[in-house]
Amino acid sequence: KTQQLKKGLMQQLLTKGIGHTKFKQTEIGEIPEEWDCSSVGWACDVIMGQSPPGSSYNEKRVGLPLINGPTEFGQVNPSPVQWTSKPTKVCQGGDLLLCVRGNTAGRTNVADREYCIGRGVAAIRSKAGKMYQGFLRYLFQKLERHILLTAFGAGSTFPNINGDEIRNLSIPIPTMVEQVRIASILSEVDESIASNRTCREQLEQLKRGLMQVLLTGKVRVRVD
Repeated sequence: KTQQLKKGLMQQLLTKGIGHTKFKQTEIGEIPEEWDCSSVGWACDVIMGQSPPGSSYNEKRVGLPLINGPTEFGQVNPSPVQWTSKPTKVCQGGDLLLCVRGNTAGRTNVADREYCIGRGVAAIRSKAGKMYQGFLRYLFQKLERHILLTAFGAGSTFPNINGDEIRNLSIPIPTMVEQVRIASILSEVDESIASNRTCREQLEQLKRGLMQVLLTGKVRVRVD
């Protein structure tokens, strides 16, 4: 339910903005008059991943951690399971990581450090003065389904979206001040969702522990 509420709020903020009363029609639909409409390539650098030599893969933490796709994605940041001693394409901490292949095309994570990125991933980095990186994260969450449909292309059996297709995606461009405000609001929502998730997990763990001691007879319950 909280995720649905977030989606509704995100849809509102990324199309109507904050406090706007005048709107205009664009190729991506109605947006506030103060906003612009441009492409991902205008606002961001797109770094497509490239797989390093298979012989360089290791689990001994030699070289850079490798992100190949969604199997290493977490709730927000990735969790690498292998490393490469011969990194090819490298992302920076803070970059948006985007799945570009398979049925998970469009899924995102945020790099918390340098990673080598394989063929299944692209790194999206905002250009100074044009896009706020925190806003970019939510913008691409909204674009997730559109990216997946683009990846399927004209009846393709294996979804794939290339660098030019990513750069040509049309996006709204609010003022930088409003980008920061929108990202701040959605970040607070994410923090609330994460807090609720942690609380729920703790309650589930407590429930499992209580069931274990009750069902094994370690604790007897008197019934009067």
